Amino acid sequence: MYSKKVLIIAAKSSFYSVLWPALVIGAFSLFFATDIPLSIKIGLFVGIQFLCWLAFFSGCILFHQSKMRDSEFKREFLSKDEEEQGRELGTYIEGW
Repeated sequence: MYSKKVLIIAAKSSFYSVLWPALVIGAFSLFFATDIPLSIKIGLFVGIQFLCWLAFFSGCILFHQSKMRDSEFKREFLSKDEEEQGRELGTYIEGW
């Protein structure tokens, strides 16, 4: 249903939406957890960041697909260019 370019733009925009809260929380955990080696802290941060992003991105696609059943919404979405479609898809559940 979505083109490759739309999915790439959606993945980037959803990653940036999840990144800033994770950086705020992750920075404190990296700084204050002194008994764990730095490599494990960074690995945990990257792994948890990826899992959070994957859940967020999957949710965006899932809920956007369910909304695409509405013909008015589908027509409005398809009238946009690919970049706008990607940004909308990647941040679809951001305001909830």
